[in-house]
Amino acid sequence: MGESPPEIVVIGEVLVGLEGTKWQVKSFLGAGAFGAVVVATNMFTGNEAALKLEDANQEVRTLRQEVEVLDELMKANAKHCCKLYDRGRKDDRYNWVAMSLVGESVQKLLDARGQFTIGTSLWLALGTLEGLEELHNVGYLHRDVKPGNFAIGRPPNLRKIIVLDFGMARKYIKKDGRHRRARDVAGFRGTPYYASPVALLMGEQGRRDDIWAWFFMIIEFTTGSLPWQYNNYDVSHFTDTLLGNIEDPVAKLAQMGNDRQALIQGDGEELLKKVPKEYNKIFNSLKPLQFADKPPYSHIYNALLSVYSSQGISPRHPLDYESKRLSHSSPKSHPKKKAKK
Repeated sequence: MGESPPEIVVIGEVLVGLEGTKWQVKSFLGAGAFGAVVVATNMFTGNEAALKLEDANQEVRTLRQEVEVLDELMKANAKHCCKLYDRGRKDDRYNWVAMSLVGESVQKLLDARGQFTIGTSLWLALGTLEGLEELHNVGYLHRDVKPGNFAIGRPPNLRKIIVLDFGMARKYIKKDGRHRRARDVAGFRGTPYYASPVALLMGEQGRRDDIWAWFFMIIEFTTGSLPWQYNNYDVSHFTDTLLGNIEDPVAKLAQMGNDRQALIQGDGEELLKKVPKEYNKIFNSLKPLQFADKPPYSHIYNALLSVYSSQGISPRHPLDYESKRLSHSSPKSHPKKKAKK
């Protein structure tokens, strides 16, 4: 752990929450252009938490939205989210929130192995889907589904899966319970490597688009790659697109979207050629979904569970990463492919 940057927070500093709870900063986890993430200890209970600090003067502020989404998830007794402990304000400049610590990001686990065994792929697929269903049930879309936005629990809870980073989330249900109408042009939100065709084409995302991104992600878990990994849409192009270093990023995203749409409008052979046959059932259940449709979660769970039987493995089989005790990390993403906000 390094030392924290000046003008944000320093090791040993005490921050006071809404109810007067004192949090002492113990170590530094990371920093961005507008804030920092630290480990802090509750001085009354001794419990540790991750504290996210965000510059309240920046143009785009995501911490408030993160708190709103976590509040809703906690009210619903969701299993796959961080717990929200406290919040406060520092020096009239930085807002902060204290939440439960998590284990390694799924992206980091994937980077270490290249791909997962089928048993681990299925476990992660089920846990991440449950987390997205919980989020959808409280009326939010994630809009940046990728391995870096999921984490496992801290030892000994390595089988727990946690959904992270609601900075791009959007409420899709109105106060009266009705589904929002789609905007003609919504702007791109997400990470192009995993994004649905609709998202890449600047369309309004719905629950189906979270699940398409999830499906692409679990194919990568299972096979180690996606069909577009080795063509001209490699990681460097995605980064260039999002940093504005190419001439027409909107056209580039549209090209990606059209290519991906063509890929899934057919029989999906290129996408599905290395995965268990049961993935075809998931693919075919996603193809007809329209903007406001509810994804067939139960059908997808059943398809995943059937793979255990066809592959002759048990859900209790040790996961790839369970043999190694992993240290905690901050509840934020560790993206390999960058997202656009």
